[in-house]
Amino acid sequence: MSRKKIILLVSSSVIVLTVIVIALSLGIYKADFYPIGDKTHIVQRIKNPNTTLNLIKPSAAKLLKQGDLIIHKNPTILDKKYRQKKNYCSRVIGIPGDIIRIENTQIYVNDVLFEGDFTKWFLYRVSTQEPCVFENLLSDFDVEIVQILNNDKACEIVCSNDISENIAKLPEVINIRKIIVEERIHDINMFSSKGNSAMGNPYNMGPFVVPHKDLTTMINPRNIGIYKYVIDFCEDNDLIFNINEVKINNELAESYTIKKNYYFVLNDNRHNRNDSRTWGFIPEDLIIGKVIK
Repeated sequence: MSRKKIILLVSSSVIVLTVIVIALSLGIYKADFYPIGDKTHIVQRIKNPNTTLNLIKPSAAKLLKQGDLIIHKNPTILDKKYRQKKNYCSRVIGIPGDIIRIENTQIYVNDVLFEGDFTKWFLYRVSTQEPCVFENLLSDFDVEIVQILNNDKACEIVCSNDISENIAKLPEVINIRKIIVEERIHDINMFSSKGNSAMGNPYNMGPFVVPHKDLTTMINPRNIGIYKYVIDFCEDNDLIFNINEVKINNELAESYTIKKNYYFVLNDNRHNRNDSRTWGFIPEDLIIGKVIK
């Protein structure tokens, strides 16, 4: 092989390698299957200390905003190792520093109603005058039938608001309403209920601040559920509390300074799905990137 051909081959290889490195660094890749149907999402990666090639990747602060879909690792305590964690696809609702409040399924970010340009699914109850076969009645609609009630005169379904409005037009249907748990009813499965006080349910919770780096927050036995996962697991402290006091690393604590940035995420299916309402805040170092397709 001539010297000219060798130089050309080496140059071509360098160009190809450079393109591959840049593509990997930018984080544009076709991901595995994630839990929104069976779709494969293309994801733009963000800087993450758990991954490599971070030099050219954008930071989460520059790339992510409210309403974005992200791919992130399973944040549960039972699965701590990054590479072994299951991947989830969730919707960003609160970025670091946002104040989040959920009121009768409505989301408020910094006291402003956040609706977003995407479809959301909730639990509805459909009632009919006469008994019917709901599988047949609703066969033309994209719904999930949860249970049949009232001697086949009612059923609970999961669907979008637009679909519920169309179902309401059926001559057999006398009523369809969204099922909402009242504010006064608390759910111990909510992340904020992991302290000594039950605080909120999937339809009503907050307000609370999405933690961000260098934020110093007051803590006590009543609100410790909001910060338990952050302090104990995400930031690797020894947290102990009872009805009278909170100890961090065996010292009494009335405040704590956050070390990382966090995000509050929701599933577009707001009924019986895991998201920040049960997990708590998602640390930035568990986020793989933003879904771009």
